[in-house]
Amino acid sequence: IGVVASIFMLSQDLIVTSIGEPGLSPFLLLGSVFIVLSTIQIFIRFTLQGFENIKAASAVTALHKISQFGFAVGFVLLSYGAMGALMGYITSLILGVIVGGGYLIQFGYRNFETSQIESGLRRRIAKYSIPIAITQSAHTIDHHLDKILVGFFVGPSGVAFYTIGKQVVQTVVT
Repeated sequence: IGVVASIFMLSQDLIVTSIGEPGLSPFLLLGSVFIVLSTIQIFIRFTLQGFENIKAASAVTALHKISQFGFAVGFVLLSYGAMGALMGYITSLILGVIVGGGYLIQFGYRNFETSQIESGLRRRIAKYSIPIAITQSAHTIDHHLDKILVGFFVGPSGVAFYTIGKQVVQTVVT
């Protein structure tokens, strides 16, 4: 995650000049922050679920999603536009990470008892998780390839309209 965020931050000028959209530079910077924070948020949710604290995981997720809507709409209404929406997403992630991380530290790690690791466990976990990681990566690429192609052929505004339409259809279907 740090590698991807660092690549976005360090190569933002190259990306901006190759695409020909100088207005994307601040989005790439904030996008890097978004990647890191959303990863931490997901880690906190999965860790709470791993500790079988589903209520806390749900509460942190609900707090994040509700505040995401409020902050994103609020920043857009304050005339910050698309940058404001991204700042709203990041602000809600910060709130979720602080609340969820604080809860995890207070009630999760402090009360956790350690035990001896059985022999061969690390090898079995690696043997099991590598194919899953590869499959998940392929699924993620497949899931987002359509947006990448629309962006390549049409541009950022086309991706925005396509994504909104796709989300509306997914909402109606599910």
